[in-house]
Parts: sequence; structure tokens; C-alpha cells
Amino acid sequence: MKEGSKSILKRLGVFAMSAVMCCSMLLGATACTKNEATKAPYIGSDGYWYVNGQKTEYKAEGKDGQDGKDGKDGSSSVGDIYAASPKLTEKLFTTTGTPGNFQYKGKFYTDYGTLAEAQQAAHALAVQIAAEGDVLLKNEDNALPLKSTEKNVTLLGIRSARMIRSGFGSGSGGGSAISTLLGDAMKAAGYSVNPKTLELYTKEVTQMVEDRVVELDPDTYGPSVTNTYASYADAAIITLSRTGAENYDLATNNALGHANEDDHALQLMDNEAKLIKHAKKYFKKVIVLINSSNIMQIPELNEKKTEDNYGVDAIMWVGGVGQDGATAIAHLLNGDITPSGHTVDLWEKDFKKSPTWTNFGPNTQNKDASGNRLDTFYYDKNGNITKFANLEYREGIYSGYRFYETAYADADGESAKAKAYENVLYPYGYGLSYTDFEWKIDNIEQTANVTSEKSSITMRVWVKNVGSVAGKDVVQVYYSAPYKKGGIEKAATNLIGFAKTKLLQPGESDVVTVEFAAQDMASFDWNDANKNGFKGYELEAGDYTVSINKNSHEVIDSVTRTITSDIKCETDLVTGKKIEPVYTGSFDSTNESLKNNMISRATGMKQPEAATKSDRTLDDKTLADYESQATYYSYQDKETDPWYVKKLPSTWNQAKEGSTDKLSITLNDMAGVPYTEPVINDKDEVVLATDENSKKWENFMNQFTWSELCSLPANPDNIIPRLGAISVDAKGNPKYTYGDPDGPINAASVQFPSNPILAATYNKEMAYESGRVVGNLLLLNGSRGWRGAGADIHRSPFSGRNFEYYSEDGVMSGLIGAEVAAGVTSKGIIAHFKHFFGNDQETYRADYGGVFTWATEQTLREITAKPFEYIVKRGGSIGLMTSFNRIGKWTQTTNYATHEKLLNQEWDFQGSTESDAWAKQFVPANLMVRGGDDELLTKDSSFPQCALERGTWDETAKCVRVAANADEYTTYDSGNGTMLSPTHYFAVRKCAQRLLQTLANSSVNNNGLAEEEVVAYTLTKGVFNSVQLSIPGKTSDVTFTFAEDVTWPTGMTYDAATGILKGVPTGEGLTDVSGKYDCDAWIKNKKVTFKFAVQSDITFNGKNIVDGQKVKIAKNADYTATIAAATLKYGNQLALESKGSNFRIMNAYMGVDGAWYHRDEDKSAADIVTLGNTGINDISTLANLDSSKIYGYKVEGLPAGLTAEYVKTNEMGWAGRSAYEVNTSVKISGKCTASAGEYTVTITLKVPYVSKGTNPWMRASGTKYVDFVQTITLVVE
Repeated sequence: MKEGSKSILKRLGVFAMSAVMCCSMLLGATACTKNEATKAPYIGSDGYWYVNGQKTEYKAEGKDGQDGKDGKDGSSSVGDIYAASPKLTEKLFTTTGTPGNFQYKGKFYTDYGTLAEAQQAAHALAVQIAAEGDVLLKNEDNALPLKSTEKNVTLLGIRSARMIRSGFGSGSGGGSAISTLLGDAMKAAGYSVNPKTLELYTKEVTQMVEDRVVELDPDTYGPSVTNTYASYADAAIITLSRTGAENYDLATNNALGHANEDDHALQLMDNEAKLIKHAKKYFKKVIVLINSSNIMQIPELNEKKTEDNYGVDAIMWVGGVGQDGATAIAHLLNGDITPSGHTVDLWEKDFKKSPTWTNFGPNTQNKDASGNRLDTFYYDKNGNITKFANLEYREGIYSGYRFYETAYADADGESAKAKAYENVLYPYGYGLSYTDFEWKIDNIEQTANVTSEKSSITMRVWVKNVGSVAGKDVVQVYYSAPYKKGGIEKAATNLIGFAKTKLLQPGESDVVTVEFAAQDMASFDWNDANKNGFKGYELEAGDYTVSINKNSHEVIDSVTRTITSDIKCETDLVTGKKIEPVYTGSFDSTNESLKNNMISRATGMKQPEAATKSDRTLDDKTLADYESQATYYSYQDKETDPWYVKKLPSTWNQAKEGSTDKLSITLNDMAGVPYTEPVINDKDEVVLATDENSKKWENFMNQFTWSELCSLPANPDNIIPRLGAISVDAKGNPKYTYGDPDGPINAASVQFPSNPILAATYNKEMAYESGRVVGNLLLLNGSRGWRGAGADIHRSPFSGRNFEYYSEDGVMSGLIGAEVAAGVTSKGIIAHFKHFFGNDQETYRADYGGVFTWATEQTLREITAKPFEYIVKRGGSIGLMTSFNRIGKWTQTTNYATHEKLLNQEWDFQGSTESDAWAKQFVPANLMVRGGDDELLTKDSSFPQCALERGTWDETAKCVRVAANADEYTTYDSGNGTMLSPTHYFAVRKCAQRLLQTLANSSVNNNGLAEEEVVAYTLTKGVFNSVQLSIPGKTSDVTFTFAEDVTWPTGMTYDAATGILKGVPTGEGLTDVSGKYDCDAWIKNKKVTFKFAVQSDITFNGKNIVDGQKVKIAKNADYTATIAAATLKYGNQLALESKGSNFRIMNAYMGVDGAWYHRDEDKSAADIVTLGNTGINDISTLANLDSSKIYGYKVEGLPAGLTAEYVKTNEMGWAGRSAYEVNTSVKISGKCTASAGEYTVTITLKVPYVSKGTNPWMRASGTKYVDFVQTITLVVE
């Protein structure tokens, strides 16, 4: 955690949580009906947030508050005057090394004491995400914020009664979440809200299928509704909603609510257009809320408002509102909050002109020359349709803003530039505010040469609020690289970073900084376009313009950085690994159709054509190749395969099948221990690393049986009880699954605003905070993983999962995603960021191995895979979920280039990947372990044809035997194979090790605590014992609970309040006490067994005597033994009574006067009388020595021939003056002449002790005496 949670929330300006909300309906993507709601949060007259009528600690931003805490009114003033910061010196980046989360060493702790506290913080954060992420798109004549006199409003649009929270499918969040309704939020903010329209919409929306909601025809409202408008006429607030879903994209034609079959779903529905006209007829001020994570085509709303058009006064994009976003909307509208969100996609006026429009989804948006709609399937040479679908990224790197900004830059003349940009409604990064800001580049060199790809480039900007209300601003940094016609493709404008200011009062300033490496501007030359004989990342010589922008199109200022000569970027700056093309040969991600039809700056920025039937016709060989991918078995391995292994390490072996031996190296031992993965060399031999960590992992892996290794990748409920540090289900069976939530915005009954809104905050600190809070929620709720967040690209506004993903831009998605990853991973959560990668459409994504996705490696690296690169390398994520789709002909689940070459070798990923639900056919598990995912999301036994071959372990060969051919193969678990397969063994062991590393470095490891901890304590009989029960070496924050009838060692009592067991045990032997323990706030209801051994303090030949102990001795043979004390040694200070460890074992002597004295050697204070210097008695002639309390032994009952010698040693007195003799042990010696038999020997140790208080005085008169008696039986043989 970067800071304490409270300080971060305050610094972010977090409001009080939206605590009172209503139950959601149906699939859980929306808020619920009015009568399910109660009072929403509001801002009181004192400027503080109130929840349930109770004042909170949080002060609102904006006109009524300053920085969310001290409540001073904002006011216009001259304010800060610019003063340059010290001159900045650039640096060289150094390799940071292995990613991952090893720094936590497998130990994770919550920031909240209870789940309820974490949920409260989460709701507060959710409001702030919406407050900073909602984007003001239009504000004609300063229609917003609403004036203080504009308090009577009418909500229009059926979704006003139930706003879209997120989307449908796995990311919907379920139906149990509670949400604040827009109407209640508006009322809580002080507005009078027309109840009639909400009653109408609530009634109608509950009768519609949730994902088929159509706007009502306003002509059907009738006078019972329209007559109420006059009483709520200050503003009409219209909600327009859209959402996507898992497994389907938004319609590109024949859309719901449209009479024109060529209309698409993101245009205004027919009744929505009528509703706009209706609102403008009755209301002077019309405000539109775009309640959609998918951007909409709304140029008509953005037109300057007239009576005859559809132009409105204001437009605000609010995305998916989650549970709490409506609260933020109300306070954005009234000006309590100043908008600071910016778009994360470029908004077009006509989506049909988009560079991705012609090659997306089912392709039915396109028509042939005869007007027939196209499809996207492959055909055989005879014209027969196949089951395989095709998708080509013909736009290349020129998607979204890159297309339009490049077209604009390349256009010659103002008229051409205007035409090139005429389809842009809102640029990327666009957003309005209620205040204004002034910027200055802060003491940065205008020009500079760059000679190394490792050089840092820094943009530092001074930002001042020159408006009249408080607000935040965003500085966006873009670069433009030198382009040569026909060379490497390069967009004219590329986002490289951004920074958000703190909340600035009028006149206040802030300095923000964006730093990056020169290599971050490199372009990936996938086909040696510049003919220099090199393929990979390159920084071509020339001038690179680095600009500070308001958005992708509006440049405020810039500097120039000159690359003096071409630089080949061959090494990853984070991992230090080699960078080289990976999608080559069999793994080529391009086809001829793609290469012949891509956008290029050399030929003009034109929308690409749709892939025709001819483009999608396969020859027999290719079709047969695709068909053959349905299954895969070990006997199909070829020496030319990159995963092929001939020779295994001689040190590898697996435990005997059925072994139940306890692991000598535990999962917890491997926490915080990175390793170097084995590699296959040119001779097909597995080569091991020689570092100590890797050797430790090798020994760890050798402990498992072959069956245990197979269970890890083949079964998400993989059970290896011997691991120990796992949880159990209701029946007590070991498990690894924890009901981990699916979807990127859901955790422990809290649903945040949709991911595009989080990205639209342009606030990396807030993104980290969201991850941190999610991590806390999951830990405290019993989850150990999170199947989110989503990090694919908004390649098209019609993509069904855009509500789960951040942005159209790979860098933006990566920078936000990396912060979320760092936050959630800091809590030990395995966050399976999804869908890695290319899941940019839902249509046919999983059918028959998934849609064939064709794209250049430049497109994949610079756009599609970029978010995941940042999440792995900068965010330290230890989990990924792989996408269904193919890249080239290979499913991502089995793609060697994606997983082995890119992710594990170049990016040095330190975690594990899982498949997305396992599409089964065309995704064989045998192929998956060889080069793809590390585990399935479904048990492989659910589809035996593609299940992982179990084979039979050959202990002699130290390898697995599998079927040698198709005839020998019967079932995946038949175990009748005859062929040794080093390849299969290596593949399975590799995946199993990655999975175990992930578990060791996650909360699954339970901070190293086992499902049942066994703790041993030794108690000393006859003296006072006090034991603070704990789990030594693992945790101190632990609470134990025991049954009321539990039996403690005799003489001992347990204090549950303090966790202390204390008393004087009277017996000996072993006592087991079992109970439960909770620790570290999130580890709950685990078993604990305390094993108490009660033993004598007297030792016989160095070992503590136990009651009934017998020692054999030979008759007429020399024998010696020593009797001594273990802790009751002379001079020790220890607990002999319940008062604690403030007693000292020390002799006391009775004088002839009947008084008690210590020796002069033990004098403890100047005015205490002692023996030896007072003249009362000399110690050598002490009359009452026998009555004194003297430390020493007495041994009785020795068999004949053995004698006891009382050994005396010189012991230093308390005063440290000198030593004197004390009987400290007994030596038994002699030749036993007694008859054979048993002889009971009684040992008595006389122990005098005196209280030693907080002062140094010890008075002999207070000396007590205890006889410590122990027996032992000598057996004469």
C-alpha cells in the first residue's frame, strides 16, 4: 500500500460512501426501482457529506469546499505566480529485473479490520471514480452547473429509472448489489424531482427483458405526464443507455428500436430522437446523460441548439455507473464537483466511416455489389461455407484517434485537413470543465539530442487554475515520430503518458511530471519496411516532437528530441531480455488478404475494404490444416516443434505414485523465491539454471507424484493435500477455488463504475487505490483470485465487452491497468487480467477454436498486447486469463509465440495463465501445456477427447509413458501407453511449476499458515508456567477459540481475553488441545492443535525425567549418571509464582538471633544487613545452618554399590563481588551390586527463592522454600 487508506482517500477528495442504495434487478447490470431505494447521500449546508442523515468526515469539493477537508469557500484571485523549478537532468533507465510480487515474500495484510469497513471505503472510492471520470462533452452557454435557482427537474428516458451499471455476462456483477437511483441522488442533492415520469418508467422497464430495453414513444405519455412538466421545468435530464455483453456485440444493423435496417445500435433509437424533440418542446434547458460504456454516435445532439434540430444544452458521458455513480452525477450537475474526466475513445460523427467498421463482427454491416449482406466465414474452394470465422485488423496501428490525427497531419492544406478531420466529434482525451487552466512547460530544454534508447525524456508542466471554482486538470503527453513514406508505419500522434493535478483552488498551481524512456517511442518494424536488415523495435534517426496536449488534437506546447542516429532496441528495458519477432513461421499472425488490404500512410489514410468471400476462400491444404487442430496427442510431437524434448535433466524425478509423505520443502518455503525457467536448447535438451533459487525449485518439484503434477494444469479444483497451505470446502476437502468474482468492477458486493470511467479519470493514483481496495475486499470476503480486470482494446465501439476494458489506446489501458494490478496484487490476489489478448469482439470469439484474428506483429505489440505488457512488467501481475480467439491460426490458449516467446521469455512473466472457460474442441489440453496456458478453467474430464494425457509414470526411466500412436491411444487416462515422452513430461512439469509459484506468492498460501497448525509447548511440572499461545514464526496477530469442554493440562487455566495459559502443572505426559484460529484479519476458521508436554525440570544424563521413567543398568558394571536442573538453576530469575518472572533462586541463612540473612556476596543494597561483615555470625560457624534455606539436592533409594556425590560449583553472588560454593548437581557413580530388580530413586531439589521487585532490594526474610521432588526407576539387569 502506498499510503494509509484514509490519507489517500482524503488526498483524492473522496466523498462519504453512497451507503443507502437499492436492490438491483435481473442480471445486475442496472440500478433498481424507486420503491426499493431509501435516502441517498447528500451535502449539508455546512458543505459536508451526510449519509443516512449522519455527518461524515468528508467535505465536498468545488464551490462549497476546499480540498475535501477544511471547507473554505473557493474564490477568484490572482493566486500563484509561476516560478521555474530547478533545471532537470535526464537519466539513463536501468533494467529493473524480474517482474512479479516477490517483494511481499508470500505475506499479505489487510488495511481494514473488517469487511464492512472495506466496503465503506470502496463505496466512497466508487463515488470519487465517477466524480473524476464522468466527462462533460458539451456545455452550451454554460448550461451547467445548474443555477442555485434551478431546483425543479424532470428525468426523461426509460433508463432514468434504472441506469446501466455495467454490462451483461460475466462482468455484470450479479443481481444482489445495492445501488443509488438517479432520482434519489438528485433529491439528496437538493432537487425536487418529477415523480410522474419515474413512476411511468419504473413500471415499463420492469416488464422488459433487461438487455432488450427500448425507449418509450413520448407520444404515449399523455397529459397525466406532460401536465406535470410545468412544476418541474427548470431542466429536463435525459438518460440514454447502451450496453454490451459477453458473447455478443452491439448490432451494426437491424438494431433494436430502429425502423431503418441499416441503422446501428449506437445511433439514437427512433423513440430517443422523438424524446429529444419532446424535451425541447417542453423545457428550456435539456441535459443528456450518456449512460453507456460504449461511446455513441450523437452528432445531432452536439449541434448548436436551435428549435428545429436535435441540439441540446449539455451532454455528459457517465458510462456504467456501478452502484454509486448516480451520487456523483447529481453533484456534477449542481457544481459541487467540477468535471475533470476526459474521453478514452475518439467519438466519431459517423461510425460507418471508422477504420474498423468494415472488418468487425459478423460482417453483415457490409454489402456486396448486389446489396446482399456479407458474412465473415471462410469458404472452401467449391464455395461451401465452413465453420471457421475470419477477422482482419486491416487498420493496422491506425485505429481510433491515430487514424484521424495521422490523416490530418498528412493532409495538404487547411481545406484538406478539415476534410480529414470532419468525422471527429470529440477527440481522444477530450473533456470540458467549469473552470479554466493555464499551462507552462516548466524549465525543460526546448531541444535536446538523444543517443540511447535508455535515455529518459521528461515533460514537466506548471498548471494554474485561472477560473473561479476549484477543479483538477489533466496534462496529456503525445509524441510524433519521423516518418518516411513507404517505411515503418507510424501514427502522427501517439499518447505516451499523462498526469492529473491535485484539486486546485482558484489561483492555485501545481507542477506535474510525465517521464518515459526513449525506447517507449520506438516502432516495431515487423517486415523490415526500412530495408536495414533488422526486424524489431527501432528508433529511426530524426526529430521527435513531444507535446503537452489538452486532447489528441489540441496541442498547447511541445519540445523536440532528436535521435542522432538509428537505434535498434534489442533489449527489454524492464526485464533485460532479448526482443525479437515472435509471430513468424508457423505462428505467423498475417495472411495475404491482410497484407494486401491494410491502411498505409504511403497510400493515403483510407478506410479499408471489407474482406470479401474471395479473400476468405481456403485451399484444400489450408482447410485441412485448420480441421486437424481439433485434437492433439503426444504421439504427434515432431522434432521440428519448438516444444520438442529429447533429453531431460538427470536430476529430475517424481515421487512414487500414491505417496502421502509430508513435503520436506513446503509451499511457504518457496514464497518470495524466483527461479530461472529451464530452456530447450538446439539439441532438444532441457537445460537447467544453476542459481540456488532454481535448484531449490527443482528439489521442491521432485517431491510431487506425476499424478499430482497433472492435476494442476488439468483441473482448476486441483487437489494436492500434501501442499498443506490451502483451504477446505464445507466437507473438509482441500480446494484452491474460492468463489472468485468474475468481471473487472465487482468485488465483495461492491460494484464500481465501469472500467472506461476509471480510465477517464486519467488518475493513476486512483487506479492504484481501486486495485488496493478491491484486494482488501476480496481478502476479507474469502476470495483469493479475481477474474478481472479487463484490459483488451476498444477496437470498435460495438465491442460487447467495452464496459470491461479501459480504452481504445494501448498505452492508456496499460498505464491504468498496471496501477490496478499493482494495487490488487499487493494484497496477494491472483488477478487474472483478461482477455490476453485480442478479445476485441465477441462475435464468434470461441466457436471452433475462436475467430481467426489476423494482424501484423506491429499492431499486436503497439496496440493490442500493450496493456498486458504494462500490467505484467509494471504492475507485477501474477495472473492472466487468455482470450478465446486465435492469433493467426493458433488459438491463444495453445499459442507458443504468445505464451512462451512473448510472455514468458521476453516479458519474463512470473505467474501463471488460465484459459477462458475452455472452449474444448480445437483447444486440446496436450497442446495447451506445450506452448499455451498453464491451466484450464474447467476440468479437462468434461471433454475427454481433448483432455490431458495422464499416461503412466516409469520410475526406472524417470519419465512418463504415453500412447505411441493412434491405435494405442484409447482414453486420456487409460495408462496403457508404451512410448516415453520427455516432451509431455517437460510440458506438464513446466506448467505445474508456474502454477505452484503463483500459489506460493499469493494469498492462497495463507501467509504460510497451514489449514491445521500444530504447535508444541513444554511445561515444567511443579512450578508456575505462563505461556502466550501463538503460532511461532508465522503470525502474532492471531485469535484462538476453543470449545467450552476442552481439557487443558492439569493445573493450568486459559484466559481467552489475553490468550495466556498459566498455572502450576501437577502431572506429566502429553495433552493435546484442539481449537480454531483466525489471524491477520482475513485468515479465518483454521484448525490448531496445541501439544503440551509436561515434564520434570530435573534431568538425568541431560534429558528431562518423565514420571514412570525407567533406566536400565547392568549389575556389577561401572555406571555413572548426572542429575541436574534445566531451568531451576541456582541464580536464575524466573516465574515461580503467578506474579511473574520476578523471583531469584538464592540461599537464605538463619542467624543465631533467629533473623534471616543473605550472604555478603548477595548484598543487594547498602543498608541491608548480610552475613560475613556484621559480626552477628560468621558463615563458617553458623549455628542454624540446618534451619537455613539452602539450595541443594538429596538423592534417596539408590541400589547397593551406587553412591551420590553432591557436586558443588562456584556461583557468582548477586552483588557480583565474588563467588561461593553451591550444590548444583549430583553425580551418581559406582558398580551396582544390588540384586536384579527395580529400585525407585527419589530426587529432592530444595529451591530457595526471594522476590525481586522493581528496585534492587531483596530481603532474606521474604525467602520462600520449595521442595521439587522427582522419582526415577533404576532397573538392575
